Amino acid sequence: METRSPAREPQREREPERGRVSTRDLASDGSAADLAALSRLAGVGELLAEVVHELRNGLVSIKTFVQLLPEHRDDPEFETRFRDVTDEEFARIERLLGAVLDQASGTRRRGAAAHTGADPGAAV
Repeated sequence: METRSPAREPQREREPERGRVSTRDLASDGSAADLAALSRLAGVGELLAEVVHELRNGLVSIKTFVQLLPEHRDDPEFETRFRDVTDEEFARIERLLGAVLDQASGTRRRGAAAHTGADPGAAV
């Protein structure tokens, strides 16, 4: 009696999630361009981790004051301190996000200049 193994369908590669780049998206020959792309991806990952960390720090301070506010409703010193800390944290978060946007804008301009040979500063 002959037993047959079930027919196997060819394995399909999973499509990467939208907006995500995997190492499989890069050529496997280890070219300098691939290594540079991997280095850039690693740098972006590190930057994002730092940004998230800094955002969370600010939000934790604000959240803590908001949670304590009901207990200190009639405390003018607490209210002043609360306002000062939240103003400082919001300003710090805005500066951080501004720096990230500035960096991203500069990167896009430099990348465009590299591909076109144009100097973005020359147009100003």
